[in-house]
Amino acid sequence: MKEFAKGPDGMKDIRLIGLEDGSVGVFTRPQGERGGRGKIGFTRIPSLQDLTVEAIEQAPILEGQFSDEEWGGVNELHRLANGWIGVLGHIACFDGEGNRHYYPMVFVFNPDTLEFSEMEIIATRSDFLAGPAKRSDLVDVVFSGGLIRKPDGTAELYAGTSDAEAQKITMADPFGKFEREKR
Repeated sequence: MKEFAKGPDGMKDIRLIGLEDGSVGVFTRPQGERGGRGKIGFTRIPSLQDLTVEAIEQAPILEGQFSDEEWGGVNELHRLANGWIGVLGHIACFDGEGNRHYYPMVFVFNPDTLEFSEMEIIATRSDFLAGPAKRSDLVDVVFSGGLIRKPDGTAELYAGTSDAEAQKITMADPFGKFEREKR
């Protein structure tokens, strides 16, 4: 492995995907003044040589995905048969007692029109086996690790649970219904 780029200091969840025309889609996660606790941005660059800190920092935010009390990011990208991008990510918030709540979510993104679907939470902690939590404020945490899409219309979701374990569940492919839609 060899380092080929660096992101902005402190920015997590930068994800890249090759697009049909040979360009590169870049999903970002600005925080602070531009992104609050964490929002999702997107930009398209001609090639990996154009992946710079400036390009990442200037990626427009996908407006309307999170309230000011929520945050999230992209964990994995899937190029769908119709040219859209299936986005596996997470959405999170605090409750009134300071406990964290993280959920795996999906949405689809059209890199040509920059339109995106509503987010859909695809699992909650109760969908997984009971287990220990790293701390009491992390009991309701499911952090998306990856999604393996199967030819039979199912998918395996791999996730971290309660910041203490890794688990997987089998579910209906959350991108299947979108993949059948025309661009």
